[in-house]
Amino acid sequence: LSHTSNKPPSGAIHQRAAGFVGGIAINRQWSDRTSVRTELLFIQKGDRLTTQAEELKLRINYVEIPVLFVFSPASLQSQVVLAVEFGPSFGYGLGGKYWLKSPATPQQGAIVFGEPDPNSPSQNIFFDNPIDIGLQLGGLLTIKQRLIIDFRYGFGLMSMTAPPDPVPAGRTKSEYITRNGVFQISLGWRMGRKDLVESTSYPQNP
Repeated sequence: LSHTSNKPPSGAIHQRAAGFVGGIAINRQWSDRTSVRTELLFIQKGDRLTTQAEELKLRINYVEIPVLFVFSPASLQSQVVLAVEFGPSFGYGLGGKYWLKSPATPQQGAIVFGEPDPNSPSQNIFFDNPIDIGLQLGGLLTIKQRLIIDFRYGFGLMSMTAPPDPVPAGRTKSEYITRNGVFQISLGWRMGRKDLVESTSYPQNP
């Protein structure tokens, strides 16, 4: 479920938009209670703006690499483990689509990162910055060292849009800042030999 942080037009409100997330992860266990997990994800972010008569839905595709520190108060080798996770994420926008539901002029088109061609009229929506660096915080539940239920919130630190120069009278630069915010829930399955996981030993301090 995603949204953006920009100020909506007068009369419109932000609603979370649903999307898909999937990928792979490599987990490196540091100790009996800590590990670092690096992921490679395809994730859909975006927003949904609604008024009494219209709805605008944005869906933007990203490739994202979160690097998460995982800590559990109990051993990570327990049958049921509840852990916290946090760390940075690095994303790159691939583009997307938008849908405008309107009784007057419904339309749809592409979402593109880059500058529009002033000599070629287009119904596409353009954003300036495809790079999305953010922070993620959440938790995960691991059952029998195999089934993983992950829930987290990621908030972007970089804006997809740049304020115009000069800023129009009566407006502020902050009104043009558009950052992603995503709450995601995912299911995973841990691959590999379970006996190797159970037999792993860690160095002890003298």
